[in-house]
Amino acid sequence: MKQHKRDVFCLSLISSLQQFRKREKGIRWVFDNVKDTTKGVRTEGWAEQIFLGLQHLPLFTYLSAGSTVVKPKFVKPGTHYLLEIADFVSYCVGRDYEKSELSEKSGFPSSRLGKNFYQFFLYDGSVDYKWSRGLPISRVKNLK
Repeated sequence: MKQHKRDVFCLSLISSLQQFRKREKGIRWVFDNVKDTTKGVRTEGWAEQIFLGLQHLPLFTYLSAGSTVVKPKFVKPGTHYLLEIADFVSYCVGRDYEKSELSEKSGFPSSRLGKNFYQFFLYDGSVDYKWSRGLPISRVKNLK
């Protein structure tokens, strides 16, 4: 699980950097802190190590296209409104997937959220992505 978490985090950084730079936009990553922050700001050391390691890859240099890319910021859960929106979107997408497994219809389908960027690991371990209005369930389940 630990390695899977690292792989997903790395994929999210690289793919989001690619998508933003493709649109000539800068990027600032903000994530919910996983560790307890009641005694002050905590750093997700594992995430910082991944980011610092990525910076040395030619792919990262190419994708950043010479722009400044600052390390991800981790904040106390519930303190950034965009993270609350991301939680809601994640819930809707997860619910769509669950309902598709049960052959049921979702009460609030992710298609109502507009066009979003979906990235996912396929059963064979490869990665796929798609801009889509709603969860592209046939691609996620590799049904093409």
